[in-house]
Amino acid sequence: MDLNRAGVPLLEIVTEPDLRSAEETHAYLTALKAILRSVGVSNCDMEKGELRCDVNLSVRPRGSAPLGVKSEIKNLNSFRFVQKAIEFEYRRHVAELEAGRPLVQSTYLYDPQRNETRLMRVKEGATDYRYFPEPDLPPVEITEKEIETVRGSLPELPAAKRERLLREYGLGAYDAEILSSDRATADFFEAAARASGKPKAVANWIVNEVARVLNDRNRTMEETPLTPAALVEILGLLDAGVITSASAKDVLALAMETGRSPADLVRERGLATVTDEGAIERAVDSVIAANAKAVADFRGGKDSTIKFLVGQAMKETKGRIKAQAAEALLRKKLS
Repeated sequence: MDLNRAGVPLLEIVTEPDLRSAEETHAYLTALKAILRSVGVSNCDMEKGELRCDVNLSVRPRGSAPLGVKSEIKNLNSFRFVQKAIEFEYRRHVAELEAGRPLVQSTYLYDPQRNETRLMRVKEGATDYRYFPEPDLPPVEITEKEIETVRGSLPELPAAKRERLLREYGLGAYDAEILSSDRATADFFEAAARASGKPKAVANWIVNEVARVLNDRNRTMEETPLTPAALVEILGLLDAGVITSASAKDVLALAMETGRSPADLVRERGLATVTDEGAIERAVDSVIAANAKAVADFRGGKDSTIKFLVGQAMKETKGRIKAQAAEALLRKKLS
């Protein structure tokens, strides 16, 4: 650990040369980021400069023990760029060696616009780095006992959490992976799952709809006023038929923006399910009148066209009628 010139602590994590592919490196960094976030070391927001990556890469013939001449790619600010930079630099190394040109230990920058590395400077040995001791920073010696004390104080790490979510809640591998990668998201899920008794439904909404709204607004789970109780309330309104699936998504987005009660939002915004048969019939009649070709296709035997007509009926009512009701009435009128 070090301090930069602004006095901000810097933590440098160095691996052994044991990563064998761009994909493996991406997976390692993803897991490392999840660990750092879960223990509160950093938010690891790469857009804010809270995490950066340097890559040292070399190639060698399959089965050969000695490492090849390395190149260093500096200051990568996304894991996707790390993967692309490794792929490009690997191809460059192989091409140079196959052409009989010796490699020189050098430092490169990655240009994402051109998807290529550019030479930054040549370094032929460790002396070029000009390492020197800092007399005001004596070495820190950490005992095994201190390490075990810290290890015992750590929260549940992502890998262990993922396995527990799979085991305790019966989630699919993908949902468990997403939920366990962020501590705040995992805590939110568990609170909502316990309150609702429907962990799979909760996981589906968090992984898909909650994540979509957060991504659209460039926010994290900590930055939204949505509570586990509010999500459970939305699912309850949906199960009771008070709102449709489309309206539930609208209510979720509003709750994530305002923090207000879902039931209040449904009432104030007029988002409750339309159950009036006359209103449903008027919407269906309007769709039939406006979509003559689709109607003719359905009557001609193209049954899949009914899905399009149902979608138009949902659009007509802003998602406030049940798709099953719209389909049943459409089939009745068109048969």
